[in-house]
Amino acid sequence: FGRAGVKPSGYGGFDAVAQPEVVFDWSKRKLRLVEEILRFLPDVLTVQECDHFADFLLPALRTAGYDGVYAPKRHSPCLEFGYHSDGVAILWKKSAFAPIGSERRFFIEDDGSESARPYLLALLRHRECDSTLLVATTHMKAKLSQPNEDLRAKQITQLLDALEESAADKADAVMLCADFNTDPYDEPGKQVAKCVPAVLGHRLGLRSAYPLPRSEHDGWWTTWKKRGASEVKHTIDYIFHSTGLQPTSVLAPPAVDDLEEARLPGIRYPSDHLSIVAEMQMP
Repeated sequence: FGRAGVKPSGYGGFDAVAQPEVVFDWSKRKLRLVEEILRFLPDVLTVQECDHFADFLLPALRTAGYDGVYAPKRHSPCLEFGYHSDGVAILWKKSAFAPIGSERRFFIEDDGSESARPYLLALLRHRECDSTLLVATTHMKAKLSQPNEDLRAKQITQLLDALEESAADKADAVMLCADFNTDPYDEPGKQVAKCVPAVLGHRLGLRSAYPLPRSEHDGWWTTWKKRGASEVKHTIDYIFHSTGLQPTSVLAPPAVDDLEEARLPGIRYPSDHLSIVAEMQMP
């Protein structure tokens, strides 16, 4: 990996992955990622850490009846390795939803400037029941620490306020699907949880489609990976919804015995995050 003038990637530090030259080969991995999406054919899909939207993901999913919008990150670290800037996307099945409008925004820093990190809003109308759904996605700051958690809580509140403003008199239901990069519970000695509690305590009244774990020992998780001597399992990806949506079922994580020794990603699964999927009833 790496080209002249850019940093070598070293497979992102996933040194425990067997056959990394196969697992991380984009010509193969991109097809496995699309295969994972087509397994479920969701009416609405959000994607984070997406750096091949216009040149691959959107054209590929258009052949399956989807359309979507994208917001790239400014000054993405991916650029240091010679790749495209990563970002977030919202896609919808055209047979299920018609787009009304979308908006790309950036979080605001304390000095009033726009940060490099985007969030994306899309207002959709369900073709069958005529209800409107406001969907939002983002990818929050990574790394466990109290300053980072304070920042995540501050930024997610900005997104929630924008959702509340946009939903007024426009949306029958709201859905926030994102990589929060933080667990819903306190990490002793590292950080007090503030980001997920900020969502649950906001005036919008959003709730999680999945049961939220109370500790790292609970059975629900969305990412499990090994890098060097470190092995971590976290719940950091979420589907939050307003009371206008009623979840009827969710996709459970795989059994430990079904995972490879290196956990995620690997030959069996193309990402270090699980797909999380919820069936919802529209109002």
